[in-house]
Amino acid sequence: MKYSILCMFLIFLLVECVNRTKPEKVKLKNRIRAGRRNSGRAEAFENLFQLYDPTFLSVVWPRISNGVHVLIELSCWDDLTVFFKDLSAGRAWAYRAVDASGRYPSGMFSGNNIWLGSNAECLQLDHEFTSRENNETLEELSNSEYVNAILRKEKYFDDDVHNWRWMVHRDELTRRIVAADNRPPYRMAYWTVKITLNITKITMAKSYDIILGVCLPKSCPIDDVESIVNFGIMINDNLKSNSLPRLIKVGSVKEVDEFNMATDIGAIFLLSVIILLVILAISAAGVEMDLIKCKTYHTKSMSFDLEKFDDDKVTNKDKIVNNDLKYVEDVDRNKGLVITKIKSVPEDLNDKVNCMRCGKHKKQCGDLKHNKNSCNKSKYSFESMSTDDENESVFVRLYLCFSVIYCWERIFNKTIANQNLCLIHGLRILATFWIIFVHVSAMVYYMSGKTTDINEHDDVYYTLVTGTIAFDILFFVSGLFSSHHFFYMKSRYSVEELVNFGGSCGQILQFVCFVTNRIIRLLPSYLFVILFSAVTSRVSRNNAPLVLPDGDHQNCGIYWWRNVLYITNLYPDDEKCMQVSWYLSTETQLHALGALACTISVSGSIRARFVGALAMIGILASTAVDVSTAFTDFGNSFSDVFNAYSSIIERPLSRLAPYIIGVFVGWLVHVLNGKLRVTKVTGSLLWIFSLTLLLVSCMLPYVADAWLTAWVHLAWPVALMWPVLICTASYASFFRHILGSSNIAALSRLCYSMLLLHTAVARGLVLSADVPLCSHNVCIWIYFISTSVVTVLAALLLSLLVEMPCCSLLRRLSDCATS
Repeated sequence: MKYSILCMFLIFLLVECVNRTKPEKVKLKNRIRAGRRNSGRAEAFENLFQLYDPTFLSVVWPRISNGVHVLIELSCWDDLTVFFKDLSAGRAWAYRAVDASGRYPSGMFSGNNIWLGSNAECLQLDHEFTSRENNETLEELSNSEYVNAILRKEKYFDDDVHNWRWMVHRDELTRRIVAADNRPPYRMAYWTVKITLNITKITMAKSYDIILGVCLPKSCPIDDVESIVNFGIMINDNLKSNSLPRLIKVGSVKEVDEFNMATDIGAIFLLSVIILLVILAISAAGVEMDLIKCKTYHTKSMSFDLEKFDDDKVTNKDKIVNNDLKYVEDVDRNKGLVITKIKSVPEDLNDKVNCMRCGKHKKQCGDLKHNKNSCNKSKYSFESMSTDDENESVFVRLYLCFSVIYCWERIFNKTIANQNLCLIHGLRILATFWIIFVHVSAMVYYMSGKTTDINEHDDVYYTLVTGTIAFDILFFVSGLFSSHHFFYMKSRYSVEELVNFGGSCGQILQFVCFVTNRIIRLLPSYLFVILFSAVTSRVSRNNAPLVLPDGDHQNCGIYWWRNVLYITNLYPDDEKCMQVSWYLSTETQLHALGALACTISVSGSIRARFVGALAMIGILASTAVDVSTAFTDFGNSFSDVFNAYSSIIERPLSRLAPYIIGVFVGWLVHVLNGKLRVTKVTGSLLWIFSLTLLLVSCMLPYVADAWLTAWVHLAWPVALMWPVLICTASYASFFRHILGSSNIAALSRLCYSMLLLHTAVARGLVLSADVPLCSHNVCIWIYFISTSVVTVLAALLLSLLVEMPCCSLLRRLSDCATS
């Protein structure tokens, strides 16, 4: 009985254990199945980002036919067949070509969507083929038993790596074998392919723009490269396990190659112009310093002034006895006073001669004892009038306009007609560097490949929205300076003195001269930079794997005449040459409008009130249209940072308000003439109002809806009115002390050249790297500082070689015409 009970207990216990163990086995099986499913999903996830897989292509390539599975040119087909065959055989050059191509590196969702590989490695393969000394191939070298044994490392060597390395370096045949194994049998080319990848899941519904680098035979044209990538995507989607669907579209394909200057006419012409300008600048400086001798000439206009200074000390002999008269060496009264060399001109005499040469500006001299530098002429202007023949004198004076010494002094000259306007130096410099920062930020952000949406109002969005204020400052300063100069000249000269005409014809001619003088003065530098930008953009497009979405490489060669006529803002953005051209066109058009308003306003008080009313209506109308347009535009999504730049910053109509307000402030500065009297209470209220409006204008993009930022174009110049007026009157001496140095004046004069050049400089620096840039603030500031330094140096060279010589040339031609 006991044994029966014990047996029953054991049987019950065994059944219970079996029942308890069975679910655990089921759970284990379920876990194994789940693991397999997860493994399949992991494999599918890797395949999801597989765009170009040359290893898998080398497996399927022997089984496909050209014209059936893929359609490419015969030469490309043959070279690809060799490439995939050598890749399967383990050839070193094929491995290097695969290594030079880009692939999925992980981190795409955090912004890593530029898969370039190595452009330098692919071009190095091409260079090894073109520069090889002989045509030996690996097949030709591996026909002997000895060579095969070396390759197998079986007969003469064991598996000792050191022995094999020693043989590679010491054995000539082995070196030739290794070199042939690493050398491609044909030329290679590097391509960048833009691919749009869309992962069709609810949580991954966003499309990603992938930039993929591929290293393929150079015999394959662009269409064949696109066909190969599409074929690779197709076999990945159909022959590999890929349970996650995806949509892929291959976009643009670009070949990266070295730029050949010898075949580019624009590059040759640009280099020729630069060499010619350098020769002119150096040779003219040599004439200026008497290193290159020129003949002397008669100067009747100067003889009168010199005679009346020290007439008693001048004899009829050939030499001057008195040592005090050091500015003349040879005198002949029968022929007139002849100057062969200026040793040291007395300061008062130099002022009188300079004012004589100032032409219409001679009234600015006033009392020479109190205003010695008002004419803005250097001592070289007087000395450079030496020649022997009157016909040669004109040529020499025009030739000396290109002297680098004379142009250097003009750039660093700190004298302006109204010293109270030194404040505009600071405003212009601030706005220029601010604009450079905006453009550099946009380029770095675009080239970084960051996938976050700019519509989410990230850092670059706020940079663009607040950066529009920088352009408002430039328009405000331009209107201020233009109107002040117009009224300044009008108050000192009659129409007849300015244009040699009177009445309505004189007024019209004065307006035309006021507008065209500025256009002609700025045009030479503009033309040079258009050519420079066209060439450098072609260089960047050929050499750089990544490109910016501008069309300077072709637009500057087709639509350059729109830049010359200052009408680029009237055409679509995709036909624009130079990013800053919209500003130059808009500013020139507003300059003509402001000059017309100033010309009409000086004709009478009634016309002045009429012009003022029209100006007020224009400000309110442009602001209303700008706000309503912004309300519509800012509701749209921006595809990239440059699309946002066009919508937020390139708004010509919105610049009417700051320019007209600047014109009004320029007139006030002229009328006040440095005398501004207000009570302390009024001054305090105006300061509070201005500073509050400035702060609100800067903070508005951060706290308000996007379309409300359009009000900044009106609020910002209004806020600048009182600070500018008080700083040109009560605090004028303080700002003359701070901003009146020659370095500040030179930097202000270079701002125009900096605006022209900074985009090309930034493009060259940003695109010089083969790897994607980071969009971190540190990267942006590093590129901004580098771009600023290079731009200032380039602007100095442009001013020395082009801008200042052309301005001097125009002025001296005008002097010759009116003398």
